[in-house]
Amino acid sequence: LEFRGGLVLTSQSKNFGGWSGMVIDESGRRLVAVSDAGTWMTAEIGYDGSRPTAIRGARLGPLKALGEKALRKNRDRDAEAIALVSGTPLKGSALVSFEGNHRIGRFQIGPDGLSAPQGYLTTPPELKKARKRDGLEAVTVLRGGPRKGAIVAFAEHFRDASSNHTGWIWSGDTPQKFNLADIGEFDVTDAASLASGDVIVLERRFRWLEGVKMRMRRLPASEIRAGALLRGEV
Repeated sequence: LEFRGGLVLTSQSKNFGGWSGMVIDESGRRLVAVSDAGTWMTAEIGYDGSRPTAIRGARLGPLKALGEKALRKNRDRDAEAIALVSGTPLKGSALVSFEGNHRIGRFQIGPDGLSAPQGYLTTPPELKKARKRDGLEAVTVLRGGPRKGAIVAFAEHFRDASSNHTGWIWSGDTPQKFNLADIGEFDVTDAASLASGDVIVLERRFRWLEGVKMRMRRLPASEIRAGALLRGEV
């Protein structure tokens, strides 16, 4: 991996900030993001050669409930991740995961941004009484491999008796649990599928005496299945 550049984003909008999930199209230019304050954003990335230099044409809007009204309660609007199911950040369909009121919704993306949810996946029964901070922190759709099209999600702090991370896979309507081995007490913060179906998991660790650490772990598509204990490659 080679670092290509970074941007510091600011806005006068009171709805700006807290961006917790983002997907970018294959050109690397169009993006759609969600925030833990219940907001979506669409925008275009400007480049100088291969170095990102600007965000252009940014649009913000509220994430909505089934009845088309904006989500108001903090426990309902804490969006943590977004994943494309089909199409692009301009026109397509996406999954958005929330913690607090733990759920994964199906949304359409169009000229007016994210629609009201078209429905929700079946919530893992283990999460129905989980704490707010134990919720669904990462979600992705497998783009290849033996379970192509399956949905995979990870909780942030919901662990088993051996302190391993908890994940779920939806091949149909029913979520099935698996675990990700804890290595070094990092937390899962996002995930994305490669074309092969392998999954890249983004992890972070924060301690006051050592600051922030970030890393990625690659999980082979062939090993992602119900009941598995995955370790992957850091």
